[in-house]
Amino acid sequence: GDLDTAVRQKGQGWTAYLVIIVPKKPERFKHHHGNRAVYEIDGASFYELVTGETNALHDLFEALYENLPISEEVGTYCRQVMQSSIPPPITLESR
Repeated sequence: GDLDTAVRQKGQGWTAYLVIIVPKKPERFKHHHGNRAVYEIDGASFYELVTGETNALHDLFEALYENLPISEEVGTYCRQVMQSSIPPPITLESR
């Protein structure tokens, strides 16, 4: 697809990621997607890759949840999506 073409045009040393922020299952994954330099990856793993912080996506959600003026209904919905669709935070116990 388009990511394969973009990576080929850039040359060696480039990697592309197709990021599934809210995957169907709340599991971390990273696997090849077509070209050897194109990966499909879940949002939590991608945010960790970019920031170096294991739970960056969860930290972002918590910061937004605490600092944005949203209704309780919207907040409850967002928390349900987070808990059912995003891989859980990694703790010392879960490593």
